[in-house]
Amino acid sequence: MIRIWDVEMQDIKGKPLVGHTHWVTSVAFSPDGRHIVSGSVDNNIRIWDVETQEVVGGSLAGHTDHVTSVAFSPDGKRIVSGSWDKAVRIWDIVGI
Repeated sequence: MIRIWDVEMQDIKGKPLVGHTHWVTSVAFSPDGRHIVSGSVDNNIRIWDVETQEVVGGSLAGHTDHVTSVAFSPDGKRIVSGSWDKAVRIWDIVGI
């Protein structure tokens, strides 16, 4: 699960983000702070809406092994992911 912390208040914000079926290995905020991307040992990537704390769309599936790193592009239109399958993938997420 993923938790969002309010650093100033030193408190958890909202409910846990639950959806991956295995360990979460990487998370990142979008440049505008409206979304979180997460990668997991379940080989999937999920995009979360920070305000609603729900998954946006379905999971991004394509890696054949654990996703170990995720990041947004500076313009927030793409996600890059790295995996134990020795692949780096670029995901076009315009419109989320």
